[in-house]
Amino acid sequence: MKAVNIFSCGYYKNNRILMTIIGIWPESSIKIKILLRCTVLVLLISILIPQWAFLLRKCENMDDMIFGIIAQITISIGFTKYYFVMSIMKQLEVVIEKISEDWRIFQDSLAIDTLHVYASRGTSATKFYMITIFSSCIFFSIAPLKQVILDGLAPLNESRPKIFMLDVDYSIYGMDADDQYYLILIHSCVTTMIVMDMLVSVDTFILVHIEGNGAGGIWGKAMPDNFPCGGNSSSSYFAIIKMDELSEVTRFGTFAAGQLVHLLFMTLPGQELLDHSTRVSEQTPGGVVASVVRKPSSSEERTLEYLLQMNGDNIFSDGYYKTNRIAMIIIGIWPESSLSEKIIVRIVMSIILLSMLIPQYVYLFRKCDTLDDMIFGLIAQVSVAIGFTKYYFIVSNMKQIQMAIDQMRQDWRMFDDSPAVESIHIYATRGAFITKSYISIFCAVYLVFSVAPLKQVILDVLIPLNESRPKLFLFDVDYTIYGIDALEYYYPTLVHSWFSCMIVIHMIVTIDTFVLIMVEHCCGLFETIGDILKETELEKSGVRQFKIICRAVVVHHRAISLAEFIESSFNMMYAFVVLASMVLISTTGLEAIIKMDEVAEMTRFLAFTVGQLFHLLFISLPGQELLDHSTRVAEQVYSCDWSRISADGKKLISIMLMRSMKPLRMTAGGFYLMNIENYGNVLRTSFSYFMVMLSTR
Repeated sequence: MKAVNIFSCGYYKNNRILMTIIGIWPESSIKIKILLRCTVLVLLISILIPQWAFLLRKCENMDDMIFGIIAQITISIGFTKYYFVMSIMKQLEVVIEKISEDWRIFQDSLAIDTLHVYASRGTSATKFYMITIFSSCIFFSIAPLKQVILDGLAPLNESRPKIFMLDVDYSIYGMDADDQYYLILIHSCVTTMIVMDMLVSVDTFILVHIEGNGAGGIWGKAMPDNFPCGGNSSSSYFAIIKMDELSEVTRFGTFAAGQLVHLLFMTLPGQELLDHSTRVSEQTPGGVVASVVRKPSSSEERTLEYLLQMNGDNIFSDGYYKTNRIAMIIIGIWPESSLSEKIIVRIVMSIILLSMLIPQYVYLFRKCDTLDDMIFGLIAQVSVAIGFTKYYFIVSNMKQIQMAIDQMRQDWRMFDDSPAVESIHIYATRGAFITKSYISIFCAVYLVFSVAPLKQVILDVLIPLNESRPKLFLFDVDYTIYGIDALEYYYPTLVHSWFSCMIVIHMIVTIDTFVLIMVEHCCGLFETIGDILKETELEKSGVRQFKIICRAVVVHHRAISLAEFIESSFNMMYAFVVLASMVLISTTGLEAIIKMDEVAEMTRFLAFTVGQLFHLLFISLPGQELLDHSTRVAEQVYSCDWSRISADGKKLISIMLMRSMKPLRMTAGGFYLMNIENYGNVLRTSFSYFMVMLSTR
């Protein structure tokens, strides 16, 4: 990616477009910036005036005041960010020039790969944040249309009362809100989208700046210490007091979730900056440490180069990882598949999932009258969200996935004729075995959950009654949106539900097992370090001992690189998955208790709960293994016969020992450590939520 194109058609294109829309892109012409800023300000003021008018004229209770405050705080957050960006336009232009200059400096350097990795991460995070915030905004915006939709689908003798997006009083403009309902709704939607654009534009630019460079000084000076980030408590409170109105509780619950994501997204760049600024001291043992101790001779350089270029079998085609490759091909995420094949598979899967989600949403709007129905609907929605989130993160990191696969192949070639290859084989065997076990467990859970609706059909055949028993569905759906009678076309709709559910489970299993084999391979590399260092005991020559230690350093560096790739690529994914899993474990457990008098339904939801427990355990185990094996390197180094190692070898091995003192970890969002201890903590938290929900019934 050329430096001049990095903001035009490169990684930061989305950031440039978002900032251009609201007039804060420094390189836009002064006329365009002034015109856009005036338009934005006029629109914001035009919505604030009727909001203030409502608060002064019609706000009669605390609930109305809280709702008004939510809107005011949200706009103030967006406008504050917008104002401070406009106040530092010169510094912003310097930052953009510096980022472009950095890309030019490293254009022909090996270090360009690192810039590509972090720029790609910034792009993925930008897209994820955009989708999350704008989806939350859209969901919040369309909820008021529930009454209009119901008037069209299930008309009454008189129109239902219209719901507005915000509490406003347009009579100050001489407008009748009921007569010009759609015009007012569009005005509210446009202004809300502008505020969301302000939030997303500024937050994502700060993120890509820190990902690409790490110098966040101007932001710290520009943003005040008491910068507002509220709205979470009040929107959550509003969701609670609207518990008896399903569309409203969903609406404000979505808004609260968006606020939490916003606050998390502002916090993460600071954590990344802290982590990466302190990581410089840890990077030396990776690859340049040997040249620090003593510049290797040309023969040593040829030896290390040879180690990285040896030929070997393709482990993904016919070896231990064949199952993982096939599973990834099926859902279009195998990097080496043709582009057309990947696109076709992804489109087909997206259509199938969307065709399942639409009747689920329709059911929630039309027929979901109780909290139990809402819980069951949320279980299905959250499960799909988990699968799709994992899928999205893999698709958005395809280049890095290809690099990881290439590294694993190189590692196998590197150890092809070495005794240390036994450790790689052992951990690859473990990975293959756990992959097959995980697939088997999820297939069993899927079968139990899927065949339960057939209970009534089977009983009609075995023990017929005077009339057919009521048919059960896999999910609560309303296929009338497609003009289909679900009872008349029971089996086609059931097969459709089965197939959609199978795709979601396939997404989850495929991505979890791929992460697992990468971690197992990484653990195998850590284990081989001890095997390599033992070879020094058989060598008397200091030169050969140094070559062996250099080889151990190379392996250690490759293991660390792979572990850091896993952490950087999947930590945000696991943040959502862990939170969603807690919700699912609590809600499915509650649903199983509710269905105690229906054995088939209880068994079905218990199987689902067990599947969630295994899923959470499965994503926690790799983190525990990585933690254990990365700390074990220090023990392996200590066990060497130091008295027989040359002075240069001791210096080299000492630096590797220092690096191994800091364990490598897998985290969820950088704040939750993925290990067995925290798995137990999540279960306890889920059980607490379960008891709270049970007590409210």
